Parts: sequence; structure tokens; C-alpha cells
Amino acid sequence: MSDTYKDARATVLELAGEAFKDHVLTPEGEDRWTCRRPGKSAYWFRIVRAPGTLILLGDVGTAVFECYGPDSFAVLTSADWHYLLSKMTALSRNAGQKEKFYAGDALAYAREAASESPESKNWRALVNEVAQLDKWGDFNEHEWHKAIEAYGLDVDDHSAGRNYSEGALWAVEAVRCFARLIKNQPEAKLAIATENER
Repeated sequence: MSDTYKDARATVLELAGEAFKDHVLTPEGEDRWTCRRPGKSAYWFRIVRAPGTLILLGDVGTAVFECYGPDSFAVLTSADWHYLLSKMTALSRNAGQKEKFYAGDALAYAREAASESPESKNWRALVNEVAQLDKWGDFNEHEWHKAIEAYGLDVDDHSAGRNYSEGALWAVEAVRCFARLIKNQPEAKLAIATENER
């Protein structure tokens, strides 16, 4: 069976939870911190705050998050994962694209459409085709687009199966780790310049 976003997110949550569980926060100067396990370099990352942005650098890649306004830093560091993903404006190549195609989700979408759509005959044919491709590991976004067009289905259905990538989820989990650490280490907050001091 192909990968799904739900499975990818669960895997990243589990792996990141383990990878970041013993991290500590070290201020490096005004608006710069390093997070890592003491004496270790695996899964380390640095957070840099610049006007309007929070930048993540390190083993999880590089990501840029927008954060404007007088309380933007507090909002960003207390936000849930979905909000953080919406504020991510860039992700480095080594972390992958911000979004990816999940074949399992596209196949589930097609199966649902096959049972509910007025074009269910075409959807059933598409399901049979992509399920065969999926069985052999050949189902990908390109094949999804070809099948949708071949069966004359709605072009809006092209985006089915797309969601946030594992790289984007790792970046968000790193920012969430930073937020947790900065709340638990009050002395680290001293390295934060206020918006008015900029």
C-alpha cells in the first residue's frame, strides 16, 4: 500500500519526539539559539529571528517562517503545527519540497469518488488502473495526472494526494521543540530583542 500523509505525520511525530527529547536550548546572542543534546550533534538546529521571520537551520534542513507584528514571536512559538505549516514560506532543497504527493491518499480519494460521483464508472476504471500501478510501486503523481486526463475527470482532482512533506513536518517539529524549550528555560528568553529595539 502506498504512503499516506497520516502515516508520514505519525512517523515524523514519533521520530522527532525521540530525536528532540533531550535537546537543550543555548542562547548564542541576541535572537539566536542552538538546540541540541548536550555533547551530541545529531538533529541539532539553530533558530535565528530577524524582522518578520524565524529561520531554522541545521540537521533538519533550512526553513523560513513568517512572523510579523509586535507579538509575532510569541504567537509563532505557541502555535499548533497546522498554523506553523501555513507560515512556512521556504524550505531548503535538502529538506525536500514543502508539499509532496501521497499515492495512498490519491487512491483513497479515487475510491471515494468511485462510490459517490456521477462519473463513478470513470472513477472505478481509474481506481482499477492506479491500484494496479500501486501494486507494482509505479503509482506516482505523474501517473495520477495522466489517469485523470485519460478518463476525462475533473482537473480540480489533480491536487488530490498532495499535502505537506516529511521535510516540512520535521521543520515544524523543530520549531515546536524550540518553543517548548524557550518556555521551559526562562534564562534563554533574555536573548530576545523586542520589536521596538530593532
